[in-house]
Amino acid sequence: MKKFITRAVIFLLVLVLAPRLNADPIGPDCGTCQGSIYTLELLGNPSTNVYDVRLEIDTSGYNGGGS
Repeated sequence: MKKFITRAVIFLLVLVLAPRLNADPIGPDCGTCQGSIYTLELLGNPSTNVYDVRLEIDTSGYNGGGS
């Protein structure tokens, strides 16, 4: 029982303290970025079949068409 509790505590600590994963930002000088910078971040999530992701778009340098 002690071994199970130790493993459970370690597993929970890994989930709580797991780092976020980040990709390198794309832009602003790629062919289709139009001056914006795109960043995708994988947030920590204990589920094995559901992913929490965050897409950040910095439009401060946007130079494309539209309004």
